[in-house]
Amino acid sequence: MRNTLVDTLFATCHHATPTVLYVTGYCIVLSSVFVCGLYLIPADIRQLPRNDERQIQWRMISVLFTCLVATILYPVIFCIPEIDAASNQSSALHYLGWSWNTRRDIAVLLHVMTLYLGPVVVCLAKLQVSRTHIIGPYSCTPRKQRVGYYQSFQQLCIEPTISFFMEASTSEKWGKGRDLIVAPFAEEVVFRGCMVFPLLTTGMSPVKVAWIAPLFFGTAHAHHGILKLREGTRPISVCVATLFQFAYTTLFGAYAAHAFIRSGSILAVFSCHAFCNYMGLPNLGYLSQHGSSLSCIYCFRYVISTAYVVGIILFVFGFTCNEKSGNTFQRLCYFPKESVLFATCS
Repeated sequence: MRNTLVDTLFATCHHATPTVLYVTGYCIVLSSVFVCGLYLIPADIRQLPRNDERQIQWRMISVLFTCLVATILYPVIFCIPEIDAASNQSSALHYLGWSWNTRRDIAVLLHVMTLYLGPVVVCLAKLQVSRTHIIGPYSCTPRKQRVGYYQSFQQLCIEPTISFFMEASTSEKWGKGRDLIVAPFAEEVVFRGCMVFPLLTTGMSPVKVAWIAPLFFGTAHAHHGILKLREGTRPISVCVATLFQFAYTTLFGAYAAHAFIRSGSILAVFSCHAFCNYMGLPNLGYLSQHGSSLSCIYCFRYVISTAYVVGIILFVFGFTCNEKSGNTFQRLCYFPKESVLFATCS
């Protein structure tokens, strides 16, 4: 039976056209299973702090198992059997996003990187300042002698990375693996790969799907509030933090759903998700002359602020492109001219 289910992923799939109610119910069930699985672990493990390595390991197993089951069952739920293979040449894996094009996927990643042009310039400014100053957590100490860019890069980037792998606790390392690899992968497989195409087949427009699909993604993050309450955080603080997290996860989910519809690649959206998790939220400490971890680059504040604005403009123009336009911004094409998934659905 197991081999039969796996084989259906590779076989030609004539995708069903379910109702909106059916797909909505499917998405709710899948979201619930994804979240509930995080708590269906041994009681003694469940009571541990979120960043304890045993808690992280069990949760990794849970979400990866959910991904596996959701992927294997997808053709059982949505592929109509005994249909002439010539009527549809796509497999279930294609609908799930397991097809990629290197150039296309890198272009999508570059698009989301433009939004982080400001933080990238922050890194370059720190590299420049580090040539004449030793940058500490909240201080800048003048060097006795100016150093080159390589030595500056080594001290800012290479040495801290090596130090992390050599000195960080096991829990910290597992935490990085969760945040940068497992969580982005599992969330994209479940909330984009398994949900977006079924929503498209109901007849919804790509724009509606891009805004509806992330609601399940944003709601699924609300359970973090339970963990914070267990840790003793004030309820009002938990409510504010949960609403804020719902807002930005929904916004990111809308972008990821759009990118998935346009590219049809789970690898593209996973790369974007992992990159965003690595970069985190913008640090505006460079605007403060004292008391910030970025006060050392205060003198570059105007350049960095300009980079933030330019990055946002490039990001916005990146959603559409016109190769014949006289506007340089409008000639930047990060997505395929034709949406891969929507073209398949049509």
